[in-house]
Amino acid sequence: MTFARRSALKNLLGYWGFISMNMKLLKATSAILLLPSFALGQSAIPATQFGMHDNNYMYGSPYPTVKFGSFRLWDLAGMTRWRDLETSRGVYNWGNLDNFISLLNSHGVTDIIYTFGYTPSWAGPAATLPPSNNQDFLDFISALATRYKGKITHYETWNEPYSSTFWTGTMGQLAQLQKDVYTTVKAIDPNATVHTPVLGSSSTSGDCSNSSASYGTGAFFSANGTANFDVVDLHLYPYPLSAGPAPETVGVMIANAKCSMNSSGIGSKPIWNTEFSWSMNSYLPSSTDQVAFVGRSHLYFWSQGIPRSYWYAYDNQSEGTLVNTGTGALTPAGVAYQQVYNWMSGATMTSKCALSNSIWTCGLTLANGHPALAVWLNVFKSSTTQSYTPPSQYDVYRDLAGNTSSVSGAVAIGERPVLFEDTSASTTAAPSAPTGLTAVAH
Repeated sequence: MTFARRSALKNLLGYWGFISMNMKLLKATSAILLLPSFALGQSAIPATQFGMHDNNYMYGSPYPTVKFGSFRLWDLAGMTRWRDLETSRGVYNWGNLDNFISLLNSHGVTDIIYTFGYTPSWAGPAATLPPSNNQDFLDFISALATRYKGKITHYETWNEPYSSTFWTGTMGQLAQLQKDVYTTVKAIDPNATVHTPVLGSSSTSGDCSNSSASYGTGAFFSANGTANFDVVDLHLYPYPLSAGPAPETVGVMIANAKCSMNSSGIGSKPIWNTEFSWSMNSYLPSSTDQVAFVGRSHLYFWSQGIPRSYWYAYDNQSEGTLVNTGTGALTPAGVAYQQVYNWMSGATMTSKCALSNSIWTCGLTLANGHPALAVWLNVFKSSTTQSYTPPSQYDVYRDLAGNTSSVSGAVAIGERPVLFEDTSASTTAAPSAPTGLTAVAH
């Protein structure tokens, strides 16, 4: 997402599991098999739940210092878009992308999603339209999937067609692109997953068809069908952004998308959140509020059954900023991102994030085997705090600045999550699984 398009997006706008249609096992290093019958407590949260964007590496921005398990190849200046990679028909410029994928791999990141977008000027009348000759798109997909087979593990058909910055074609043309991506990629790399374009999801409660969202899920399924994609992709930016974005508000969008999918008979397919943050920093200028957003969003999205969420963007100095590119130092939000990664990666969520008496709680068993409870107050853009006395088993709590404190009676909680931990618990006993909850299995 770029600064120029943000104003266009202001007014626009669980996960159950899937089995790939060809029934082939996905490689462990490149994809996850998602099964609907497993409870939250039976599945560890993978590092791939934490996806990342880096916008300015080509301009000298350092490689991210925070940890992440998956990367989206979009808005990486000069090296990922179709028009960057195929400079004229059949002439490819792969060098920068080759180098960056090698860099990701050297840091242990092998789970990579590529997003199609921006038709080259030589191929069509506009970057936001399909090519004049559809064979040009087929040839590009084939060249890309052949070169990066086993390296690019997921393919997203188009970025945000609901924004005229990226798409001005018809729904029928978009459905043709979906068919092209699916059939071409699967013929070359059956282990890769193919995703929908980034679809719109309504922020109006009960809008099951997502009729109030441009290029909504219901309209796309009607035009495209439901058999030529593995994953449904959304961008879960809170709406309305200008009101002060709280991540929990996107629960309505998730519910509407799931309802639409269930109505179309594809409720078992997963939803990925391939781009999100608080958006423009001007919408959320307070570093305290930014810290709160980072901590709450990853916990909440996983609880809602969203197995992937890609932060936008690590080094973008206008939106979702996690690092000061001038100094290389993490912002407070960047520090918070690293802390919530440490809390969640390898942990299991034993109870979904739930709101009761103005307090959110999410139960976890950490990677070290310790029971834990994430807690925050249901306020946002506020300095309000409230005394909270955790269950007696918890003896320490951690904050999003990386501090650890002993529990001694009541603790002041606010908009920023804290993590209570029982450090005396055995690290060898397996956690008992709750009932009635779903998430990913690996």
